[in-house]
This record gives sequence, C-alpha cells and structure tokens, in this order.
Amino acid sequence: MCMSLSFCLFSLLSQPVDAASPQSLLAEVKASSPHRKHLLAQKRPVISDAQYLAALGGNPVSGIAIHEGMDAGQGWGVTVFKEPVERVWATLTNEEVLDGKMSLDVSAILEGPEFGHGRLIFQSLDLPRPLTDRYWLTRISHGAEAYRASKGALWELSWVDENKTKSLAGTPYAKYEDKATPLDWTRGAWLLIPLSNGNTLVEYFIWSDPGGFIPPAFASKFAPGQVLSTFEDMESVVVEQMGKPFPAGAVKPDGSKL
Repeated sequence: MCMSLSFCLFSLLSQPVDAASPQSLLAEVKASSPHRKHLLAQKRPVISDAQYLAALGGNPVSGIAIHEGMDAGQGWGVTVFKEPVERVWATLTNEEVLDGKMSLDVSAILEGPEFGHGRLIFQSLDLPRPLTDRYWLTRISHGAEAYRASKGALWELSWVDENKTKSLAGTPYAKYEDKATPLDWTRGAWLLIPLSNGNTLVEYFIWSDPGGFIPPAFASKFAPGQVLSTFEDMESVVVEQMGKPFPAGAVKPDGSKL
C-alpha cells in the first residue's frame, strides 16, 4: 500500500517504459500502411491484424499463400526481432557476413555497389544427398520510395532472380554451374518496421521453384517451417553483429549513410 498519493505517482512514473502493448504496437505498424503502395515487391502476402498481434506478442507466425496459376506456394512470416532496425538492416544488406551461415555454402556479391541498391548476389545451398545442391543469382533492390514516403517507417529489401540472364563463368564460383542446380526462379522480400520500444517488426516472404527434379508444389509444403527457421537463424546473425560498427559504406534504403 502506498504511503501517500505523491509517492504512488512517483512510483508509477519511475517504472520502465517498455510496456508497449501489442495493440499499441499494431497501431504503429498500421500507421505506415498507406505507404505500402510504394513497396517494390509485388503479390505480397496478406497478414491479418490477429497475426500481427500474435507476432507482436512474441509468437512468430508463418504460412503459405497459393496464387492462381502458380504451382509454387509463397512462404511468408511475421515476427519481432529484439534489435533496432538499423542493426537488422545492416545485417540484411551485408550478404557476405552470411557466408557459411543459414545453411548457405556461399554468399557473395558478384557486381554492383556493396550494401547498395542494384547489387548482384550469388548464393548456394548445400543439400543432403541424394538431392543436388542449389544455387541462385539475384538482383537486390531497396525500397527507397516507400522509405521516404513513410518517413523511415518502411525498410524494404527485395530480390528477383537473374539465373537465366547472368552466368557464373569467369567468377570464382564457376564450378557451381557443374556441381549444383540453379533455382528455376526465385523472388521475395524483407520488410522492417521500427517500433517505439526499440524492437523491429519483420515481415518476410520467399517464393521459388527449386528446379531439377523437386516439384515446386512439394517443396512449398515445407515453406512455413523454413520461414520460422530463417527468422531464428537471421536474428542470431544480427545478435552476432551487435556491438560491431556498421560496415563502411552501409546505407539506408534511400541511399543515405546508415
């Protein structure tokens, strides 16, 4: 029991302010909704308020979306990372720090501005036998217009494959054209939304046809679980980077210095 009204008020005001409820955080997320029309990645999964609330309450949500005329399902998920948006973004845009992590055998930049919009990425996935390893070449884009329109509320990184228009010939990774199978196609995106409590809401979707003898519809069945694993693995890399300076040259979605 409080000894006096003034003492009670002082006690309340001196409590930590990390008490943002899922409902209040959802309002923050939805405040940026009008600016989603500027996002680069198309055919994004539809996430309900109930799913956002679950994620904001500490329970990551994942699923699969089926689009008419497509055999491959779109794996998607929403979660919260307990790190600030700048640190998450710095990790996402530093693909070479993922080399040898997240089940990736290789993660490397082939051309374009390091950390910047328009870079070309090579990545390979080591699969257990009798499956053939997979690789892909993707062009990375940053959602500058959405970032500017939302005043920094929407941080988008998206990709589209260039497996059929680019070659590994003449690169240190040319051998992968013989030892691995290219994905038939792949596209997807990360979307980060900074929250007032210092955390980051993370939306992610991946949409791919694995190529080779793996039917896309069969592979899609595993997508929701793989999305949750991707969240765990990515946040562990983000945590590893905490305390380190941002890489020289790292930029925000609009190209300004991070």
